[in-house]
Amino acid sequence: MTGTDAAQAFYDEHVHKKHTENGVAEADAAEAVAAAKDGSAVFVDARSADAQKISKMKGAMTPEEFLKAAEAGDEKVKGKKVYSYCWLGGDSCDFIKGKKDKLKELGYEDAKSVKLGMIGIAGADPELIVDSSGAVTKEVHNVEPIKGMFPEGFHENL
Repeated sequence: MTGTDAAQAFYDEHVHKKHTENGVAEADAAEAVAAAKDGSAVFVDARSADAQKISKMKGAMTPEEFLKAAEAGDEKVKGKKVYSYCWLGGDSCDFIKGKKDKLKELGYEDAKSVKLGMIGIAGADPELIVDSSGAVTKEVHNVEPIKGMFPEGFHENL
């Protein structure tokens, strides 16, 4: 099994339980992509800086950028839904869990982690994956345990 089917199986076996045990809400990639398209959400990329240099979801912010904007009441985040993502969902869950009190204080206690993370987003709408210049790309960073799980046509850099 490869690609997004393998990603779903890995998520179900290893990642979903982490969300449940930590009280972190999940959103499927289709929900997240719809929110991206209608502008009702802000996206937080919980992956490493090296991963973000290769590509990220269009318009995504780092956790630090998001928290700074939220604390300042910046209009680009004010009143919007928050979706966090990483490669598959584990680091995204950690971000929300680790900042749970801060998110609540800032009014973002309903933040959700995207199921299947960037893998799911890439499968739902590949046009949302961009490089550092903002151009659509098929280049992505990945990590060993989930190697080969991005949708067909994506080139994984480990």
